[in-house]
Amino acid sequence: MYSRQIKFDILTTIGFITRKSCYKAFLVGLCKGSRYKSYVRAQGNLAKAVVEAVKNCDDIRVNNISFPVTIKYYKKKLHIRGLDMLELRKNFIKNFLSIDKKIYARAFLQGLFISCGYVQNPESAYHLEFKIKEKWIKSAFIRCTRKLKIKFCKCENSKYTCFYLKSGKKILRFLNLLGLFDRASELYELIEARMVLSSVNRKVNIETSNINKTISASEKSISNIQALFSLKDQSFWSDNLLLTAKTRIKYPHDSIEQLGKRFSPMLSKSAVNHRLRKIKEFYKMFVETANK
Repeated sequence: MYSRQIKFDILTTIGFITRKSCYKAFLVGLCKGSRYKSYVRAQGNLAKAVVEAVKNCDDIRVNNISFPVTIKYYKKKLHIRGLDMLELRKNFIKNFLSIDKKIYARAFLQGLFISCGYVQNPESAYHLEFKIKEKWIKSAFIRCTRKLKIKFCKCENSKYTCFYLKSGKKILRFLNLLGLFDRASELYELIEARMVLSSVNRKVNIETSNINKTISASEKSISNIQALFSLKDQSFWSDNLLLTAKTRIKYPHDSIEQLGKRFSPMLSKSAVNHRLRKIKEFYKMFVETANK
């Protein structure tokens, strides 16, 4: 549904194509089939929009010859009669070498996207693709995208070649090149919102990880202190270490920095860490040795 709406939006921008040569390039990308029997796959409102766009073909001349164009809808296809696709394709190749290639390439890709393109709703995932069967269309696509400096990934099978984009930023640039500025703006806002959300989630995860580490270290330290308090001989305690041990038990959820602020005068993180390391050494010396 989203892809169909994108195609409909492309067709509403066709009126901005002022050069006849660019309109011919659009038709070359749009129409499939043989020389005099071309067609476009389209349904519903999209088919109506295609008909409106192709009506302008009556003003298109190839080698100064004008052809009456007729359109019939049959089996989900718009069958177009009266266009000489071979001459249009020759004209496409000729003009691609002589006029502004970027404008010409853009018009060709607009028609080609309607013909064989697809873009997934970016709220679900970033994915845009072209499925191309004809070899010469594939060659034209590669030259046009190379001129516009957009690098597509490629995969092939026996039926067609698939050119695709998976990057939100590349799809954003491609939509802008097709003239779909409103859609590109929507995608840009979505990308920015996802980046902010990702940043917030990353910070939350870091904070959660730090809290878990603090709690784990606190629980281990308290366990060591309680084991030391259970010993009969308590003469190893100095005044500073005893105060630190009691403060650690009293405030089990404090970080090292917060624990240091509980003392008067306040202690630095390194000072508190030094005392806790000393308590850990006592634990190894008296408790673990006794257990062995």
